Amino acid sequence: MVMGVAFTNADIPDDFPFNYFNLIFFIFGGLFILFSIIITVLTFLAAKYLREHKNATFIIVVSVINCLTGILGIVLGILTIIEIQKPEVSALFEANKIKN
Repeated sequence: MVMGVAFTNADIPDDFPFNYFNLIFFIFGGLFILFSIIITVLTFLAAKYLREHKNATFIIVVSVINCLTGILGIVLGILTIIEIQKPEVSALFEANKIKN
């Protein structure tokens, strides 16, 4: 959205009805914010499932998605995938699956 402000002062031809640059950056900025909110909700849901020891596949999928979010997401995503694959952790998830 900051780029939209930067392009406000750009030379816009007189035959344009309005500034298309602002519209484009507003749309992409809105989509990015929506994507960030969705990733946040999925991450909190995966944290809830980790605490409850269920839905291991969902947790792995969210960990892979978090690897796309930057260096912290990469580190936490890889560590989560490594920990979920350990036999004792898998046993916890299997025991919870049998219980329910």
